[in-house]
Amino acid sequence: MTIASLSPKQRLFVQALISHGGDVPRAADAVGIGRSTGFRWVALEGVTQALCDVDREAIRAASRRLAQLGAKAVTQLERIIDDPKTTTATRLRALDIALGRMLQVAELVDQNDRLTALEEALSREEATHG
Repeated sequence: MTIASLSPKQRLFVQALISHGGDVPRAADAVGIGRSTGFRWVALEGVTQALCDVDREAIRAASRRLAQLGAKAVTQLERIIDDPKTTTATRLRALDIALGRMLQVAELVDQNDRLTALEEALSREEATHG
């Protein structure tokens, strides 16, 4: 079963699940179905996929907002570092934060590149050996 194959009532149930924080009994009550039906529907592939899609989009939206905040944070760190009135201790702390985060980002990018390469190699292997 896919998301597209969900009935209108099941789609409403998915929305109710989201609105009620995943509380199956409350979501079932909200759309007028039995709780046992709600628990059965939660196990359906289409419902599970729809919930995963919503979660992924929420994570993407949060990531976009964090990226915007990250740019502001970097600007603030630059101001702190460049301000002649900033104490040495504060400047060193700002530099430590900036360098530490830079190294974390570099590690994540490296891990992502390696994972992508592995996935591509696996895909080629599967295509070759069926």
